[in-house]
Amino acid sequence: MDITKKVALALAAALAAAGLFACSSICDRLEAVGNSLETKFKPCDTAPADAGTEEKFDKKRCDAAIAKCTGDDQAKINKWMDCLDKIGTCTKGQEDAWENSQLNCATQNLAGISTACLQAIIADDTDGGS
Repeated sequence: MDITKKVALALAAALAAAGLFACSSICDRLEAVGNSLETKFKPCDTAPADAGTEEKFDKKRCDAAIAKCTGDDQAKINKWMDCLDKIGTCTKGQEDAWENSQLNCATQNLAGISTACLQAIIADDTDGGS
């Protein structure tokens, strides 16, 4: 996997884990998009049901993280979510293509996100949200 792909995947994961979105409607949408992607991936998921626990969406973290992001950052994040909404259900044997669809959404829509916003996302994700 090349470095660009790794960075984009890390950013997408950090955004989702940090719950990076300002107002309630955006935070609510982020949670819904995450739940939708989880459901769409189930046909391809081979992990045992007890293979680990997912971090629960934290609306307070969501609201706090966005304070570091500009209106332009938020617009990019909304476009990213629009793209993620359009991803179909994963088909067994096509896991890489499905995951690449998410990567493409991130690279096409999150390019140019501000340094302050990115640092807030990464800091929130790496410190466990505290």
